[in-house]
Amino acid sequence: MGETVETVLTERDLISVPPVTRAIRVLQHIAAGNNCANIIQTSKALNINRTTLHRLLFTLEQERLIEVASDAGGYILGTELINLAARSLFSRDIVQVAQPILKRLAADLGLAAHLGVVDGQGFFLRDPQNRRLRIVADVAVNADASTTFARPTKVSHVVLNTTDLKTSEAFFRDQLGFRLSDYYVERMSFMRCSHDHHSIGLMQNLHASANHVAFEMPDMDSYMRGIGRMKQQGHVPSWGPGRHGPGNNPFAYFVSPSGFVIEYTCELEQIDEANHVAKEWPWGDAEAGDRWMTAGPATPAMRTIMLGCPDPGFPKTGAA
Repeated sequence: MGETVETVLTERDLISVPPVTRAIRVLQHIAAGNNCANIIQTSKALNINRTTLHRLLFTLEQERLIEVASDAGGYILGTELINLAARSLFSRDIVQVAQPILKRLAADLGLAAHLGVVDGQGFFLRDPQNRRLRIVADVAVNADASTTFARPTKVSHVVLNTTDLKTSEAFFRDQLGFRLSDYYVERMSFMRCSHDHHSIGLMQNLHASANHVAFEMPDMDSYMRGIGRMKQQGHVPSWGPGRHGPGNNPFAYFVSPSGFVIEYTCELEQIDEANHVAKEWPWGDAEAGDRWMTAGPATPAMRTIMLGCPDPGFPKTGAA
């Protein structure tokens, strides 16, 4: 009589879905640095039928979980898999998870370590006020940006309200490489990352929030015509036109329909890195705020609008 062989099935064997299990093994194999260029070898290594392996690779590529490696052939992990991982991070308290790792990294390197999340075009990180900042590169430039009359060509600068000016200034200087151009003592700092006088402004205020976003016009004619176009559309400047002392740039501020403050500007001062020394400006001096004195100082109502709504900060739970 033949001998009976008893097969013991575990709960995993009874519940798991074999095609899904095989797909996961393929992803793990690629993640380990195997590009699956040789189907025969990969089939033997994973114990997956070659026809099945072809179908798995095709499906995973269609779903963008893997993609063809252009340099060496075979496959690498795809952007959709990275996207899913990023969403997973935002579904949990990633700050708590990351803190011990960041502390060890800071201790090993002797440098400050901050949390960042890659999103495909750049990465996110937190500032000292728990705000989420996005760092991007290779941003597309519209073809008509320099030819359309009296239209903004780029974002000139952003001013952020902060409850701790010194700490925020140190973060942008020491972690992101910004340089101090001018300042109002214990009130406001103007910081640059190029020859433009400032790309970031930091203002001491009651809470962390967006103060305003400034859009750069090509020249003075465009700046004035842009103001005129806004007035024709029913948006009168809430402050301006005038010319600031720090940065020496013309300004016109509008309150947008969303309640945020936007600015039109041009002719922002260009910094000579070899010779520039940051200047202290006197807070409360009307001519420092507006050298033309056509607008004068901002009204208390305008300052209140510029204070904005408190920024809730980097999400600890829920979707990004």
